[in-house]
Amino acid sequence: MEAVAALIRLRRDQLGMSRRALAGAAGVTEMSVYRIEEKGQEPGASTIARLLDALQLPWEVAKDLLLDPKATAADGVHAVEIASLKTEEDRTVDEIVAYVLSLPADRRPAAMRVLRALADSEEYVKHS
Repeated sequence: MEAVAALIRLRRDQLGMSRRALAGAAGVTEMSVYRIEEKGQEPGASTIARLLDALQLPWEVAKDLLLDPKATAADGVHAVEIASLKTEEDRTVDEIVAYVLSLPADRRPAAMRVLRALADSEEYVKHS
């Protein structure tokens, strides 16, 4: 359970949430959050689902940690780091799509050609 505790604690810190704020957003008690984070208490399925939702994390992030009895706090930290990168990447893609859609219709094809060329370039492949 230390992996899940680390995942919850780190993600809560990333979002700047107090235990009280997380508990309120998830509909659980502050003591439940404390027990999970500090005492390694194993949360029930509905509690973990509500916490993940409040932390804006998909179920897949915690699933492997919950199923692996050997998962460590480092595994929980790694899972949050990966999820944060994916969230940032998704946000960037959403911003690019919003920008392209904000262009006048006659300029969108050219913008799409630039994006395709970038996606196909070796430089893009090196950074992804």
